[in-house]
Amino acid sequence: MADKNDKPRNPTRRHGKKTLRTGIKVQAGQRYKFVLAVPIKARWDREEAREGEEVHLLAEISGAADGSPAKIHIQEWDHDGKHDSVARLEATVQGGKLDSPWSYVYVDDDDDEPLEPGDEEAGKLNHPELFFEVEVGKKKGTSALLKFKEDVCFTLSDEDGQPMADRPFVITLPDGSHTEGSTDAEGKAWARDMPPGPVSISYPEEEWAEVL
Repeated sequence: MADKNDKPRNPTRRHGKKTLRTGIKVQAGQRYKFVLAVPIKARWDREEAREGEEVHLLAEISGAADGSPAKIHIQEWDHDGKHDSVARLEATVQGGKLDSPWSYVYVDDDDDEPLEPGDEEAGKLNHPELFFEVEVGKKKGTSALLKFKEDVCFTLSDEDGQPMADRPFVITLPDGSHTEGSTDAEGKAWARDMPPGPVSISYPEEEWAEVL
């Protein structure tokens, strides 16, 4: 039997090859059962969304009374670790849950550090990815990332307003990257699943450009 002056040990639980420390001190020689719980489980109601589309910020809060105030901080993930604050919301816990609607509006981000040529993100479309943090009292939780996209469409017409088909175009995206193609039978130039933000299009054979 252990002496009452023995130093309590910090037990561990094994899950497969991982060892998790519970942070709970117990007396040597005693048998205990541990249940690992996450104070706040935060998530978006989807994995992708379009600019202006309403999304819902969801959370499950263990042990929170109805009416408890909650603070929500939405941020845009940045590769340099300097995440940008997007919005701050307030909500109220009901039935141990939160459900806050919100709509994303693009804001130009001019404080990003430029990507180096060797960076694994260089040359990729830079879709905004947002996450949010929930705080209820001393409990906190963080969601996964939500990616935003949009479709871009331009129409090329001649002086008589007739569509000009099969004309090559180049679209310049907010991050400086380009996508190329040719107008369809209706003179439309499409670029789908693009990052939100201002873009410009040029028609090499027509020698003029348009900004949207």
